[in-house]
Amino acid sequence: MYYVKKRLEISASHQLHLSYESKCENLHGHNWIITVYCRAKDLNRDGMVIDFSVIKNVIKENSIIKTSTIYCRSIRQQRIWLGGFANRFHAATKSKCKNRKTTPPVMKKINEIFYSLQGEGFWSGTPIIFIRFSGCNLRCDFCDTEHYSHTEMSDAEIIDRIKTFPARRVCLTGGEPSLQIDRFFIDLLHSHGYIIHIETNGTHAIPDGIDWITVSPKTSRIALDRADELKIVFTGQDVDSWLHFDANHRYLQPCSCRNTPEVIQYILAHPEWSLSLQTHKYIDIP
Repeated sequence: MYYVKKRLEISASHQLHLSYESKCENLHGHNWIITVYCRAKDLNRDGMVIDFSVIKNVIKENSIIKTSTIYCRSIRQQRIWLGGFANRFHAATKSKCKNRKTTPPVMKKINEIFYSLQGEGFWSGTPIIFIRFSGCNLRCDFCDTEHYSHTEMSDAEIIDRIKTFPARRVCLTGGEPSLQIDRFFIDLLHSHGYIIHIETNGTHAIPDGIDWITVSPKTSRIALDRADELKIVFTGQDVDSWLHFDANHRYLQPCSCRNTPEVIQYILAHPEWSLSLQTHKYIDIP
């Protein structure tokens, strides 16, 4: 997969209509950065993903930036404008490249997509759309997830599926989601208004832009150097070294609900940790 990006800088003005007094009710400005990402499975015959001049011309032809200031009266109006920018850019570049040989979309191996309550950790009890990716680079003997079967889905098909649910939070889980996701997919989810969580074993780097990172390490060394949430399946192993890992929240979790009393006793003796329970198993939900 090949990537290019084009960065644009503009100034925009807006004012907010709020239920309380605020200086933001006055017309005021911000500097905006628009980054256009393009990707292609194969380079064209000139060895490019796309010529930068095509991106610049599309922007000019669609009058994306006619003046140095764009007036938006609300956050919603700004989002509409930016959404229109993305739609016009996509349509125009598609037209520009209509004679180019196309390649099939990159497919992701999806085990299941479902809507439920988060059962573990900090967000326990929160409605979330789960995108479960198939496959993992580890073979944990206590793994309780049947994730090997899969359906191949394009990014667009995934978006269409999650749009059928009312929640705005999605959780990328597995298997091991870091084996299949990229920055383009993260940006696509954000462009549709989703807040992105990931549950990862931490052995692979993850794209920038993910809103909540939960690391559940199964090995002593991982590729990540921080997380919002560290969650360790506790089976009596030494976990002291993980106290130095940069995480906002640290949890120990019983292994498939089997050793809960042991975990509770350990946490009471080591108050640096908190307890995470797989509540979805107790209340019998997905």
